Amino acid sequence: MLSDDEWKLMKQLTKILQPFYDATKLLGGEKYATASFMYYVVATLQIKVIPKEVEVVDLTNDDDAFDDDIEFEDGKEEEVKRNLYHLLHHYWENPAKEGMILALLDPRVKSLNFVSSLKKEGIISLLRDEYQFVKESEEFATGTTLNSDDLDLLESNNSLLIDMFAESQSVENELNDYLSLQQLSPKTDPYKWWAGNQNRFLILSYLAKKYLSISATSTSSER
Repeated sequence: MLSDDEWKLMKQLTKILQPFYDATKLLGGEKYATASFMYYVVATLQIKVIPKEVEVVDLTNDDDAFDDDIEFEDGKEEEVKRNLYHLLHHYWENPAKEGMILALLDPRVKSLNFVSSLKKEGIISLLRDEYQFVKESEEFATGTTLNSDDLDLLESNNSLLIDMFAESQSVENELNDYLSLQQLSPKTDPYKWWAGNQNRFLILSYLAKKYLSISATSTSSER
């Protein structure tokens, strides 16, 4: 039979582990895009279990990773939080490029407020490279070369040409236009949103379809 102290510890552990249970349910969903939430969830979990003092632990060293004799001033609750924090930091310290681009392409988490400004700029740069690669690929390239007659036409006030090149310019700026949009509600369906904005964001919608199809976990297939 458990003692009062042990029951108290069980309640504390349940409270600590509840966010991990919620995260598993969220990322294991089948009816909505989940992978784009992955790093957001990890960052939130790290905040939930961040210890009062962060001790440097080498998890590649068995003596550190499995040391049951480490003393913690704040008791077992702080010990569990500390170990969970170190595990999250160890396994998720360097996010995968694909996962971060995916988060940026999800209008529900596109602000990337779970990373530093410096990291956010790096992720935007990665998406810009992907965007440029697709834009210059055979599928999207126009293959048009302007000759002297074309240049003469450009100098005219032809309204059709003005409209054509205005549209071309809008495609050129679609990444900046998307980044300037406000982040949407978590209840938004990103698949429907991109389908409805495909003409506005031609290349980005192509990339979104590619990345949003990634599943965050295999829990649904394990049920």
